[in-house]
Formats: sequence, structure tokens, C-alpha cells
Amino acid sequence: MTKDKLEQVLKSISKNKKVQEEVFKNFENNLWWPSAVKDKKMRLIIAGLSTRVSYAMINSYIKVIRQLENLDYYEFLALGHNKVTEILKPLTGGHICR
Repeated sequence: MTKDKLEQVLKSISKNKKVQEEVFKNFENNLWWPSAVKDKKMRLIIAGLSTRVSYAMINSYIKVIRQLENLDYYEFLALGHNKVTEILKPLTGGHICR
């Protein structure tokens, strides 16, 4: 795609109200750094998990984060290896190092 074509596409979709709503929603509560998570160490864990995610996996990522977002860092540590492995499995293709 040429630069001109890309600019044309971006200008076109930026006028779409639904796209605008989603951009603002993501800005206010970013999936990679969710405002609902108050524990900064947990936010770092969530941000780190996002590095393993492609947009094709976004729904899996959201399900994993929903399981983690109400935990603080020490609660997360207390889960233990097996539970953390179970929670993170959708992001790893089933492969977790021991």
C-alpha cells in the first residue's frame, strides 16, 4: 500500500463514529494498561503479558486480564505456579516453561 493510499484510508475511517468511540474508549481505559487495575505491579504484569498478544488473540488476552484485574500483586503471587499456568495458557499456545 502506498503512503497516499494509507493516508486516504485513515482519513476515511477516522470519520466513522464507531471508530471514534472505540478510540476514545481505549484511550480512557487502555487494554494494555487498564485503569481498573490500581496495583502498579499488577499493571506491569498485564503490560508485560500484552507483548505476547497479536490482535488475532485479543479476545483471549481480555479473558486472561479479566481473571487477573481484581488481584493485587501479592494475591497474584499466592496463586502458585499451577494456577498461574492455567490462567496464562491461552496466551502461550498451551506452552508454559517450568
